[in-house]
Amino acid sequence: MQYMFEYWTGTFFSDASQNNEPYILAKSVWSEIGNQMHSLHKDLLSNLERTLCNILHHYRGYKAEEWAARITMYTLPLLKGRLLLEYYNG
Repeated sequence: MQYMFEYWTGTFFSDASQNNEPYILAKSVWSEIGNQMHSLHKDLLSNLERTLCNILHHYRGYKAEEWAARITMYTLPLLKGRLLLEYYNG
């Protein structure tokens, strides 16, 4: 899951020229997504140790269980309409 996030943020490849694909979302989009995630934490129940927080600022500390929950339950719905449909569906 972390690799998918790194693809979407353009941080997967060390060569910057490979990080300009259409599936990469701008940092401003991720900031917006992260802010939405943080604002949702009050309204959503979570069975994870930590509350839902801004993915852009806290992803480095995620454990496998947190990645799975954040990508499948939160990030994918928040990516809808932001990520090109062909990549979203993939």
